[in-house]
Amino acid sequence: MADLVHGPASFSTQANALLRKNFTFQKRDIKSNIRLISVPIILCLLLVFLQNWVNKELDKPWNRCGCKCVGKNDEGKCEEVCGIEYSDLNQAVSCSIPSPLEWPPLLQIPESTYRAVKTDFISYEDLPDDSCKISGSCPATTLLTGTNKTLGESMGRNLFSSGSTVDYSDIFYSLAYNALGSESQTKYLNFLEAAFFSNLTVYNVRSQCSPYFTFSLPLEFGSVSVQQGSRFMFITAF
Repeated sequence: MADLVHGPASFSTQANALLRKNFTFQKRDIKSNIRLISVPIILCLLLVFLQNWVNKELDKPWNRCGCKCVGKNDEGKCEEVCGIEYSDLNQAVSCSIPSPLEWPPLLQIPESTYRAVKTDFISYEDLPDDSCKISGSCPATTLLTGTNKTLGESMGRNLFSSGSTVDYSDIFYSLAYNALGSESQTKYLNFLEAAFFSNLTVYNVRSQCSPYFTFSLPLEFGSVSVQQGSRFMFITAF
């Protein structure tokens, strides 16, 4: 009997066989396929849930800038205006500040108990005795380094003036011409300078000291003006 000669299979036959083979393989591994499909669907659902929850929380009154009806428009409807002046402490952080307050620069002054004094291992004659820590009158110590001592002393005299340049008619502007300092720590939000709102003394660093005094800072929050009192004290810098 003569051998039967088979020609090459047609494209449709090969495609049909390949599809059947893949279908059989996927059918045997159906659990893995379900996991592959379900994981991205579950993640998308979680993201949608989280987004809706965050939007709902942010839309609560204490997470929104405070608003108030300040008048009526031409149609007689209430005109709602939002701003920091209509907000409480929780709402104020959500308000935009188009023109924030400009605070004068301040030096970081260490607390009196941590200022440099004369000790057994630090015997510089310019430093005060450690008894000043008891009365809290230790001056601040500033290091001016360099090889030219005359130039360093001249820079020190120019850096810390001996006269007062506080102009009460424009106190914010005039304070910038003084070497101010504070023991307060920098906050995460600096809309209100911690040095003026922490009940700590604001120091005016200079070469000659005078008694401390108090003054008021004119602050504006939107359409509301506030007077903030601060204790101002002179401190000697060596």
